[in-house]
Formats: sequence, C-alpha cells, structure tokens
Amino acid sequence: MIQQQTRIKTQLTGCLDIVFPELAHFFKGNLHLKVAYALLEKYSSAKAIRSARIDGLTNLLYNNSHGRYNQERDSELKNLAKESIGLDNPAIELQIQCLIKQLYLYQKQIKDIDISIMTLMEIINSPILTIPGIGYTLGAMIISEIDDIKKFSNPSKLLAFAGLDPVIKQSGNFQASSMKISKRGSTYLRYAIYRVAFLIIYNNETFHNYYLDLSFGFLKK
Repeated sequence: MIQQQTRIKTQLTGCLDIVFPELAHFFKGNLHLKVAYALLEKYSSAKAIRSARIDGLTNLLYNNSHGRYNQERDSELKNLAKESIGLDNPAIELQIQCLIKQLYLYQKQIKDIDISIMTLMEIINSPILTIPGIGYTLGAMIISEIDDIKKFSNPSKLLAFAGLDPVIKQSGNFQASSMKISKRGSTYLRYAIYRVAFLIIYNNETFHNYYLDLSFGFLKK
C-alpha cells in the first residue's frame, strides 16, 4: 500500500509540474505535507490561488500548519502564483483533487493496518521485539515470512532463505573477484533484515564497532 501511495505522489508531482511548478519551492521541496494537501484540495492550480481571497488562503494555511504559515507567507504564495508559468488546465486540476482524496484514503488505511499489526504483535508476544532496532512492523514482516524460526538449524540457512547468502560468479576459468548476494529468497524478509541491520549498526555501540571492524578489514584486503 505504501508503494501504491508513492505512485500516487509521483502522479501528483507530475500534475503540479503542469499547472503550478513553482509550488514545490514554496514548500521547500516537500509537497507531501498536510498543509500542501489541504491547499491543493481547494486550490488546485496557480490560477485558482491567484483568484483566491487572501483571508481564505490565510485561514487555510494557518489552520493546517499549526500557525507556521502567516500572512506574509500567504502574500508570497499569491505572488508566486501570479508569476507562475503554469498552464490553465481544468482537467489537471480535477485530477489533482482526485489524487489528494486517494492519498487521504491511503493514509487512513495504512494507519489502520499499522494499528492492526501492533495489536497482533502484542497478542503473539514474540521475543523478536526485544531485539534492538526491531519494532512492530519490521518484527511482523520477519515473523510472517519465516513462520517458525526453529525451521532453520543455523543462521546461514535463514540468510539463504532471505537471499542474503553470498554467491561467486564463475564461468570456465574465469572467477569473479567480488561477491554479491543471491537475492533468491523472500524480498520482504531481505528488506526487513537489511533494515534491522542498518538500525542496529547505527544505534548499538557493540554492533557499530563490529561493523567498522568488518569494513576496515575488507578495505585492507
């Protein structure tokens, strides 16, 4: 669902490149804010913002940004809309409004799923949550992919199941000097283990030092 949400965000950015390309600059490069969505849901183009009453624009931005956008910023947005090279395209404006509604729906559904995952993980009460760096979502991904950890007699078998085992490419007399992971196993498990390893390395001193020792040892070779 997050991947689908990302695709919608990409479509939204593409639409704004047509009707109001300068808006991204106003929001410092991040169009995917609550205040930006609220603005675009009501005023979906540079033309719409140019025609908007300044008091209505002020109230909308102020109420959806915890007061961070004042009247001076509203005037800046108005001027940006007046100078915009964006095209007048009612069809694109309608598409933007539809995309915003879809993003709201995805946000709600993803939040509901996160709550359900948390509830299920509390019921399962797995010791995986005691591992530093593993929260409800990553823990749920790992458990759902491996099922029962006892199926794997050693760590190497689990790594192979996740497609994280190293492979050396060779053909005839040629043998590669470097190794890559096989990527033969579960994509979701591979992502979860990689993500957990990354979090542990940068949040646990013991694992951080171990990672540095491995890295420097590899570089010396």
